[in-house]
Amino acid sequence: MDDVVRRLSGAPGRVDVSGLEGGAGAWFLARWQRRLDRPVLVLTVGAGRVRRWADDLMHFAGGGGERGGDVAAIGPPEIDPYAELVPDRSTAIERLSALYRLGGAAPPRFAVVAAEAFVRRVLPPEALRSRSAEVVAGDVRSQDELIRLLVEGGYHRVRAVDLAGTFAVRGGLLDVFAPTAAEPARIEWDGDEVVAVRSFDPATQRAAGEVPGVRIHPVTEILRGEAELRRARERLRELGDARGMPTRRIRELVEQVDEGAAFPGVETLLPAFHEKLVSVAAYLPDGAAVCVDNPAAVTDVWRREREAIERSFAAAGERLVFEPAALALDAREAEAECAARALVLSFPPGAVEAAVPRSWSEAAAGRVVFGGEDNEALVVELRQARRDRRGTAPLAPLARAIREKLESGVRVALAARTAGGLERLAALLRGHNLHGAAAVEEAAGSRRFVLEPGPLSRGFHLPADGAAWITEEEIFGTRAPRAGRPRPPIDPAALRSLAEGEYVVHAVHGIGRYEGLVRRVFDGVELDLLRIRYRDNDRLHVPVYHANQVSKYVGQGEPKLDRMGGASFAKAREKAEAAVRVLADELLRLHAQRKAHPGRPVAAADDAFRAFEAQFPFEETPDQSRAIAAVGADLEREAPRDRRVCGDVGFGKTEVALRAAFRVVWSGRQVAVLAPTTVLTQQHLATFRRRFERFPVRVEPLYRFQTKAEQAEVVRGVVAGEVDIVIGTHRLLSRDVHFKDLGLIVIDEEHRFGVAHKERLKRLRREVAVLTLTATPIPRTLHLAMSGLRDLSLVATAPEDRLAVRTTVAQADDELVRRALLRELSREGQAFFVHNRVETIHATADRLRALVPEARFGVAHGQMEADALEQAMVDFVAGRFDVLVCTSIIESGLDIPRANTLLVDRADTLGLAQLYQIRGRVGRSRQQAYCYLLVPPFHAMSAEARQRIDTLARFTALGSGFNVASMDLEIRGAGDLLGAEQSGNVAAVGFDMYCHLLEDAVARLRGEPPADEPEPELSVDEAALIPDSYVDDVGQRLEFYQRLAAAHGEEEVRDAAAELRDRFGPLPAETERLVELMAAKVLLRRMRAAGLEARGERVTVHLRADTPLDPAAVMVLVRRPGSTWRVTPELRVEWRAEAGDRGGAVARAARVVRELSSCLRAGCE
Repeated sequence: MDDVVRRLSGAPGRVDVSGLEGGAGAWFLARWQRRLDRPVLVLTVGAGRVRRWADDLMHFAGGGGERGGDVAAIGPPEIDPYAELVPDRSTAIERLSALYRLGGAAPPRFAVVAAEAFVRRVLPPEALRSRSAEVVAGDVRSQDELIRLLVEGGYHRVRAVDLAGTFAVRGGLLDVFAPTAAEPARIEWDGDEVVAVRSFDPATQRAAGEVPGVRIHPVTEILRGEAELRRARERLRELGDARGMPTRRIRELVEQVDEGAAFPGVETLLPAFHEKLVSVAAYLPDGAAVCVDNPAAVTDVWRREREAIERSFAAAGERLVFEPAALALDAREAEAECAARALVLSFPPGAVEAAVPRSWSEAAAGRVVFGGEDNEALVVELRQARRDRRGTAPLAPLARAIREKLESGVRVALAARTAGGLERLAALLRGHNLHGAAAVEEAAGSRRFVLEPGPLSRGFHLPADGAAWITEEEIFGTRAPRAGRPRPPIDPAALRSLAEGEYVVHAVHGIGRYEGLVRRVFDGVELDLLRIRYRDNDRLHVPVYHANQVSKYVGQGEPKLDRMGGASFAKAREKAEAAVRVLADELLRLHAQRKAHPGRPVAAADDAFRAFEAQFPFEETPDQSRAIAAVGADLEREAPRDRRVCGDVGFGKTEVALRAAFRVVWSGRQVAVLAPTTVLTQQHLATFRRRFERFPVRVEPLYRFQTKAEQAEVVRGVVAGEVDIVIGTHRLLSRDVHFKDLGLIVIDEEHRFGVAHKERLKRLRREVAVLTLTATPIPRTLHLAMSGLRDLSLVATAPEDRLAVRTTVAQADDELVRRALLRELSREGQAFFVHNRVETIHATADRLRALVPEARFGVAHGQMEADALEQAMVDFVAGRFDVLVCTSIIESGLDIPRANTLLVDRADTLGLAQLYQIRGRVGRSRQQAYCYLLVPPFHAMSAEARQRIDTLARFTALGSGFNVASMDLEIRGAGDLLGAEQSGNVAAVGFDMYCHLLEDAVARLRGEPPADEPEPELSVDEAALIPDSYVDDVGQRLEFYQRLAAAHGEEEVRDAAAELRDRFGPLPAETERLVELMAAKVLLRRMRAAGLEARGERVTVHLRADTPLDPAAVMVLVRRPGSTWRVTPELRVEWRAEAGDRGGAVARAARVVRELSSCLRAGCE
């Protein structure tokens, strides 16, 4: 190490290193960098190696408060620089975040850059700095100035911030999600002074606490300041004139640039916006060193990248584009950038070290051979141990290897990505009498055995240094981090997404059409009202105090409008009430029958189970962990349980079933997995075999595509108990299939089975533990309503960090399609091409076959015969063809990990909900997935279509803009769970009303009084509302009106008020009054009051006969000396203000209601 430091500390020199296996390269660089005290750029090839180097350097260098710590990473570019498409925003944001950090005052110690990205030119550092700012409390900077900075830097203005690169403005508050921060920030102004900066949770929009400040930088290289736009106009005109392009075409392009919307091909024009583009090396601090990982591979990529760019330039034809030299370095320029710095060349085993560029070989070279070893032999041993006979210790080879190293004086470190992973490792190794200490700073050569948290991707052993690392992935298999942020629950009936013209349900009058939130003046008092139109054009105006009585109509199909005050809705409600009572009664009876049937609990989780769960290649989401724990608890009970796990495709339901199956099989019993189609059966078979391959568990299929002899052999094995897990279609329910000892049935998508099969399953439910999986999620409101009737687990946390799908809006182009498909084929993957017209789907498939003759194509659409469609899907899952040309209705429950490219033809004709579901078919594995939304030429589209495409480009991350699509899925899931008959009742009364009726039915069956609180009328002569100037978005105003009006406790009212203050600033006087009035409404409900009036000096509370107020306590108020209280025979309680009382009507009403509530009988408070 001293020799390396000496050679590289002065003028640019070079050192060659080899023998750095696994993560040893990062270990070496981290130690060397600490000695040298200068930043290091690592050049490597491909996204996978960039990720591994970044993880390994984070493990050994760590530190830093910003995202990424002491490591900045830039992966390979996703697109050709001449492609006519709108690139995925997240890719540009990641690149610019890395450049911002590299060019900052305190740059990270390491930058890992893909060789492919190193040769692409980027915006100059001064341009990036000109649109960057650090905002801290005490700054004097106007809000308008910051908004201009954000807009020019490419941030999108939205209603609520939940994605990086977005901002929202509400009065003196500005929310912004800066890419360098883990959470968005809320900035508060007083005049032009920033008075506070707080982070907030994007799911709840609630502030978490003050932060020192927020660092903002551009999220696109196409800056849209006046100077940049002027330069772009001039350069495009000059370039067009030089190329002889028609003036009309130049003008159209300039107009598109001026409009500011993203359009396919805009990134190609990057040189027009800046004085001169630069290389990534321009962002490196002075004195930075360069480490080249596998020099031959890096220089080869540089040459190939330049050749590809030259070909794309030639293919651009008559398009207005800049020459390659303006967009990229050539190989010689890239080599020179490295040669000017201290250079470390890291050679893989067997590499020819002479094969380096001449400019590098001229530098005086030192040479260091480390003689490192990887852990491959140990990995193989561990794999074999798991396949050994049941009951042996699967981690015995690991324990033996650790002991041998410790005894020979080697310091051993075990690395896991999470605290949970470390705890699991520690627990397993304690069984082998190995006790690892938490890692601390120690001198090199220490003989300690330590457990280190960190993302080290691969372990290694350096005999000369006396140190070894072993990773959790090497012990249990590859793991990937998942995002810990749950998707916020969606209330289908919430009014926040209500648009004019949509259907709503009023609790009394039924289904009508919402016509808007209107403001009217009555007796000089402003009042907000929801206007609803009913049959015969009757209109109802609902004061916002009663917004809780209105819910968004959620159901499938178009409902009929009810007649205002008519009997039709009352009859529909009565019918639904009767139906939910039958449903609740049936479910409770089945629940009682299962409890009466004795079962055999499985044994508690042991080391084998912990080893099995540790092989799951992702971190469990919170929902998933809860579901796994609930199912485990079910299996340990005496009576068989029936649990349903609901969640979107890819959210991890199958893993819940796998762990349940393991525990049942390990207890000596059998598991049956039932799926409605052969293709889903094959999918489960592949998943179960992959997860159980390291354990002595026999998994077999049983479905109609097997020969009779194959089926007979499987049935014989099931009867004899030789088959542990059998996976099949309804063939499993045949009378010849008898299990030796069945312990668990897993049912996938039960709603797709026929009536006879469901009856057979109903009988089995009384005797055997059942776990049902459904790919359509259900709303949490239905989950709560059914609690106690069904054992339900919701898996609603999206695995965001599985590797987000790169989503691109692209102009339809044969070359782009060919490149996208060939890229997927080159990594032995599969692709979907969605063409949503059955009439032309076969012609489209023929065109694609001619375009990409290297690929094998299949066709699938909804008008095919059922058997033919299923065979096509089976062939695709089995890998018999590479590209499936299909319509958008292909079953969404499929999980095909090899399919990671999706092209959607004419994406502009599909809705966001459809795109959300279609896109969900890819991105299920560790491979990077790509989604191309293909659209017609931009200049040929209408203004409306352009706006639509701009919307698609903004939501390539498919964040909050797709909540409606998620809600549609959940409602479909509700229908699947409840069945066709109940779905009819949902359609008649609306989803929200149905859930309330179900809750009441459950309460009655349990002998509990239903929550039947009256809705008091409110009339006050002061405005109590949320002004437009305070919350300008109608949907957000409706959301808060509904929350306040529906509150069942004062705590809920205070919580809503606190959120208003947090998100929008101090409450205006009218809103303070609204909060006070809604708190009074909570108490009026408890009194079972019919209404409240506050007029002039008088406040009147109208009581019902069943009021729980204590008459004696009320009379104490009336009889107090000087009292202004009065009670009338009509059950009115009146109070009159005394002379000099200057309180407003709402304040007086709130005071009266609070004092009167003190007279509630015990237990009614």
